[in-house]
Amino acid sequence: QQRRRQAAAAQGGPTPPAGLPVTSLVDALTCAFGPRAEAVANRVISKMHGGEGLLSPSRRFGNVGSELLSFTEFLALARRTRETQLEELRAAFDRLSDSMASRLPAEGLLPLLRGIGYEPLQVALDEIHEELGLELGVAWCWSDVVAIVRSFDDKGGLRKCELGEWSDIFRKQTEDGSDSIEVVKMGEILQRLGYTLSHNDMLMLVSRYVLGHNGALELPEFLKVVGAHRELELKRLWALFAAQQGDDKRRGLSHDSALVALAAATDNFVPKAMRTALAAGAGSSVDFDAFVVLADRCRGLCAEARRQNAGFKESEISRFYAEFEKHDKDGTGAVPTLELQSLLDALGVRVRTREEQRAMRAKLDDARAAARETGARGVTEPGSTTFGFWEVVQLVKMLNHESSKAAAEHAGRAAEELGFSASEREQFRKIFVEWSRLESGAPSPSSSLASQVGGSSDTDDWISIDTLHRLLRSIGVQMSATQKQELEGQAVNLGIQAKAMLSFVDFLRMMRWLLDTDFAGINDVAASTAAQKSREFAMSPILS
Repeated sequence: QQRRRQAAAAQGGPTPPAGLPVTSLVDALTCAFGPRAEAVANRVISKMHGGEGLLSPSRRFGNVGSELLSFTEFLALARRTRETQLEELRAAFDRLSDSMASRLPAEGLLPLLRGIGYEPLQVALDEIHEELGLELGVAWCWSDVVAIVRSFDDKGGLRKCELGEWSDIFRKQTEDGSDSIEVVKMGEILQRLGYTLSHNDMLMLVSRYVLGHNGALELPEFLKVVGAHRELELKRLWALFAAQQGDDKRRGLSHDSALVALAAATDNFVPKAMRTALAAGAGSSVDFDAFVVLADRCRGLCAEARRQNAGFKESEISRFYAEFEKHDKDGTGAVPTLELQSLLDALGVRVRTREEQRAMRAKLDDARAAARETGARGVTEPGSTTFGFWEVVQLVKMLNHESSKAAAEHAGRAAEELGFSASEREQFRKIFVEWSRLESGAPSPSSSLASQVGGSSDTDDWISIDTLHRLLRSIGVQMSATQKQELEGQAVNLGIQAKAMLSFVDFLRMMRWLLDTDFAGINDVAASTAAQKSREFAMSPILS
C-alpha cells in the first residue's frame, strides 16, 4: 500500500487511501498467527461483516473489494482472532476432559490437537513436555494445554533437531554473505530431499505464510515455511494412515495395512529393505510415529535414487533419452555442443536470444560438474565439443531454475505495474493455477519434458480463453453473447488471441481490465462471492 501511494505521489496523481484491504485480511492474520488461524480468521471476519460489534458500532462494510482497514482496526481483529483461538481450544478441552476434575486425560491430548487443526507427532509432544518440565502420562490441566500449544506454535511444529538441521541448511546456502535464500532455491532443496513440489506450488505455499515476500526468505521466514510444509506433509500422511485404521482411530496398523498406506504415501516406491523391515515386525502394530519414520526413509531413498535424474521420474528420463538418441546420430553417447540448442528446443526449453545462448554456454562445464557429482558415467571433459546425456539432464535443470526465477520476477513486476498488491497477486495465482490444472486436453507447455525438471515455473501453467469463460461463470458472472465477444476482443488487444492461451501475466492483465471496467458487474459478484466464502468458513465445524 505504501509503495502504491508513493508511486502515485511521484507521478502527480491522486494518492490512494491508506489501509489494509479487507480482501487481504485473512492472509495477514494467517501470516501473524500461523496456518491454523486461517479458519478462525474467516469466522471472525464473517462476524465483522454481520455487524457483531467487533469494531466501532458505526463501522459498516459494503463493497468488500473496496473496503480498507486502519492499523487500529487490524489490531482489534487480530486480538479477537487470538481470543477466538483460545475459546475454541477451551471448548475442545472441556469436551474431552473429565468434567469432575477438569483435567484432560493423557490419551486425549492428541485427539484434542488434531481436532483444532494440528498434526503433531508424539515424539514432538514428548520433547515439549520435557522442555516445559511437565510429567508424561498424567492428566493435563488447562494451563498445561495452553503452554503446550503455544510452545508447539513457537517452533512451527518442528522438533529441536529439525530446527537445527534446517537452520544448518539455511546457513550453508547463505555462505556467500547474503542473509536470505531465494524461494526458487528453497524449492530445489525440498525436491532434493524427495518432496514433489512445483515452482508455482512453492510460491503459493510461501505467499500463504509470508505476506508480501520479495522472492527471498530470511531465516525466521524460511523456518516458518518449512514448518508449514512439514505440517501439510504430516496431515497427508495421517489421512493415509487413518484410512487404513477403519473406525478405531486409536489402534496401530498391521503389517499389510502399513504397507498399503506406505505405498500410497510414496507413489509405490517402497524399497525391499523397507518391506523386509515391516515383515520382520509383522506380529506388532505400527503406530503413526513409526509410519512417519518409514515414509521419511522411503522418501530419502527415493531422492537418492533420483539424484542422478535431477528430479525426473523414470518415465520422464525414458522420454528424455529417446529425444537425446535422435540427436546422437553416430551412437557415441554424446551430442555435439552445436546440436544442443536443437535438442533443448525439442525438449521444450527455449533458448532464443543471444543473451540466453551465452548463458546456456556458460553453464556447460557447471552441468558437467553436477553430473559428475551424482556419479554419472561417461561425463565429457570440461571444454569438450560434445555433451553427454546426464550432462544434458543437469543443464536443463539449471536452465529451468533460471527460467523459474525470471518468470517469478516478471510476474512480480507486472503485478506491481497493474496496481495489484503482493497478496492480490498470490490470490490470483492460486485461482490461475487451479484452473490451469483443470484444463482438460488443452495443448500446454506444461506437457513438455522440461517443465517437469526441478519444479515448474510461472510459464508452465496456462489457461485458454474458453477456460477463462468457465472461470467467470463459476463465480456467478453472467455474460451475454455480445459481452463474450467483447472479452475475446480485449484478448486480441492484449495480443493473447493469437496463441489462444493465457500465461499468468496475461491473466493478471485480463483481470485488471475486468475489474477496472466492472465487466458484466464482476465487482459486485466478487464481493458477494467473498462474503459467501466467509459465511461458509463461519458455518464449518470447529472439531472434526
